[in-house]
Amino acid sequence: MSKSPIKKSPVKSDTQENIPEIPKKVEEPMVEGIFTNLEMEGQPVKFTWAVDKGRPTYYKIEDGERLKLPYSVAKHLNSCKYVDKAPKVDRHGRSLGVQERVVNRFSFRRIDDFMDDDI
Repeated sequence: MSKSPIKKSPVKSDTQENIPEIPKKVEEPMVEGIFTNLEMEGQPVKFTWAVDKGRPTYYKIEDGERLKLPYSVAKHLNSCKYVDKAPKVDRHGRSLGVQERVVNRFSFRRIDDFMDDDI
């Protein structure tokens, strides 16, 4: 009884074809506006935002600061919210369930175009 030889698939070497490309920097429209920290008034906000993979940008924005930001960053700041839940009771103290309200953490109000509600 003879064994058949095991066939191995060819191993690809690390050539330029196998190395992934770093994407080109994406140009994004800038918007000018005023930042407001609604969660902790007067406190700056620090965060990292990456429009391109592998190229993060670090932001530190002061409360009340007027600045220009990429559109996606401004949209992100306006979408930061949380749900505040509080018990709802009647006048006799009986539970009526939970009352929920959505609370915005930050606000970025555009200066260049107040009529645009896209953000």
